[in-house]
Amino acid sequence: MAVSARIEAGLDTSDAGQRGDKRAIEEFDYDALVEGTESGRFCGLAITGPGPRALVEVLRCRRWPVNVRRFAGATPHFPAAFGLTEIRATLRNLGLGTHHEKHRGSDLPALPPGTMVLDGDRILFVEPQPRGHGALWSPADGWRKDIVPQRTYSCLIVEGPDASGQTGQREPLGRRIAARFAPEFRLLLVITLISGSLVVAASMSVALIFETVLPTRALDTLAAILVGLVGMIAADIRLRRIRSRIVAHISGRLDYIVSVELYDKLLSMPLGMLTSSPSSEQLSRLKQFEAIRDFVGGPGLMVILDLPFVALLILAMVLVNGKVGLVALSFLAALVLVALIAVPRIRAGLLRHGAAKKAYQHLLTETLSHAGQVARRGLGPAFTARLQPAFKREVEAQARLDRSLAVLTAAIALVMTLGVAAIAFVGAWQVMEGALSGGALVACIILGSRLFGPVQQALFVALRADGLLKVLKQIDTMLLLPSAGAGPAMIPADPPNDGIHMPVTFENVVMRYPRSSEPVLKNVSLRIPHGTLTCIAGPSGAGKTSFLRVIVGDHAIQSGRVYVGSMNLAQWDGHVRADVIGYHGHKSFMIHGTIAQNLRLMAPAATDADLEAIADELGILDRIRQFPHGFETVLDQAGETRTTPAFRAQLCVARILLGRPKVLLLDQLEAGLSPRDERRLLAAIDRRLGAMSCIMVANRHSILRRADNVLLLENGQVRRFGPHGPKSRRP
Repeated sequence: MAVSARIEAGLDTSDAGQRGDKRAIEEFDYDALVEGTESGRFCGLAITGPGPRALVEVLRCRRWPVNVRRFAGATPHFPAAFGLTEIRATLRNLGLGTHHEKHRGSDLPALPPGTMVLDGDRILFVEPQPRGHGALWSPADGWRKDIVPQRTYSCLIVEGPDASGQTGQREPLGRRIAARFAPEFRLLLVITLISGSLVVAASMSVALIFETVLPTRALDTLAAILVGLVGMIAADIRLRRIRSRIVAHISGRLDYIVSVELYDKLLSMPLGMLTSSPSSEQLSRLKQFEAIRDFVGGPGLMVILDLPFVALLILAMVLVNGKVGLVALSFLAALVLVALIAVPRIRAGLLRHGAAKKAYQHLLTETLSHAGQVARRGLGPAFTARLQPAFKREVEAQARLDRSLAVLTAAIALVMTLGVAAIAFVGAWQVMEGALSGGALVACIILGSRLFGPVQQALFVALRADGLLKVLKQIDTMLLLPSAGAGPAMIPADPPNDGIHMPVTFENVVMRYPRSSEPVLKNVSLRIPHGTLTCIAGPSGAGKTSFLRVIVGDHAIQSGRVYVGSMNLAQWDGHVRADVIGYHGHKSFMIHGTIAQNLRLMAPAATDADLEAIADELGILDRIRQFPHGFETVLDQAGETRTTPAFRAQLCVARILLGRPKVLLLDQLEAGLSPRDERRLLAAIDRRLGAMSCIMVANRHSILRRADNVLLLENGQVRRFGPHGPKSRRP
């Protein structure tokens, strides 16, 4: 809280008196979070109901340091409702996990602060009292009721850092999954055992028909047995439907939990790690994590549940006849032997195919990423010749793998067929010797036919067990990677009375891209004074964009230091950097939301008047009013095509200026602006210079003449830094 609060305070003290001022973050109380959520400024829709107040009450109990921008970024976007699911999602985005527990009323006062007690549709909190066991109250309407000590309550425990910043060590994902879904797993196991028992009972009923009904022709007994069979079949079908729903629930929740954790981690990683590999490669890597969902939603989980069922069938066959049971065990052992021989070879084939496929996709991605240059230079045949051998290796590896799988399938089918035949043969022999009845033989054949199915599926699941364990290990490794700003955050010194002065200083900076040996910036050293307009010029490839992206943190430097003020940027927390530095790159960043939401990304507390003022200042207010819904017009993918690049750029700059950065970085923004738009933009920047610095990549002489300093870059080196010449007078 101290970091953001002190910087926000500095931003405001330097700009006091201007329209659109926002209070320092420490001046906001928790009620401001409720008001912003219920009014629709944070979520895009006005929220009714108890959800926002319950959410804020959790944060109040946890003593969460109020940060309006971070809170607004954590809330759901256009939520259909704001209930328990949305509360948990917002808390998770703020670093506070939740899990369900049941507790007696007498234990409620001892639970962690912020614990939500679920009572029907109400979300209640514990209100300790000097005497008695306390009371439960609702922050939505103040409703209260006494705690019943003997009653069991459903509680949602909040876990994660409190004001002290303490967090627990993260357990491996597999262990957390097992703990999270332990009740469901136990229920599935019970259902599977009951279903298996019904199968055994049905088989014994068939034996009873052969032994009792047929010899005596007792039709009433036959009718009773058939009714019992129909009931058992109906119960088994019902149990399997329940099991399928539970598995689908686990699969969906697991997919959601894993995806959310991974994307949260991905977006919290240092920017250098995100930009070091193409987006297609990162998406391909994330795609591998779907193996967990496929295992749970596919045959994997069902196979694990059915293994006790196999033991139950073997036990039933042994009890009917020991020799028949021994035959069944022998063929199960044969299946295991087939697996021990085939599975390692097929796993090796899977690895070979995976490596060949990865190599082919890498070449294909590289080719498509340079498709324009390949076509212009007539290099299509050469690149096709590169792809053909890789594609051939991938196809050959796939063919070998398919052959191995076909051989394994045939071997398993042969063992299963021979197993059922052997059970029938040995059973018939036992019938002839009088050790087994004909009905029991039929029951054994039925049980035997059900015995080998789960084992067959278990063998195919075992083929991919290594891949699943590898995916779990990769997820754990990724989740343990450092987040941006991890560790102690360094902050600028306390702002003086005239505001924070933050010159940008480069000291012998060398930067190269991850897959390049040639530096983009070579021993760059300079100091850009605070409160000035600096323009960066130079030929294409000179390092102009890289210079800005080093400041904003998109690229890590290999040597040297970059300072803003007196602090090294490498020591800054990511949130602090975003508060201090505003950046607009080549492409305007827009979210799927309303114009007002896009503007409030950097200033969630901005009022409607603030939005109109900044839009008018940049000359886009009339254009916004022409939209059907004004500031509430949704900018989705289809709607974005109805706006010009210049409008989107101006909207993004307006959003940045609402956030009152200390350093504004603009990368060739004038490329899409008309002369009138350019004058509006420069006038808005001029009004803020002194309290804010602006560094922009520019080529137009009309902009360069107005700069306090011009930085000329050539081949990643500073060729000149100083005034452009006689400076144009600002309006």
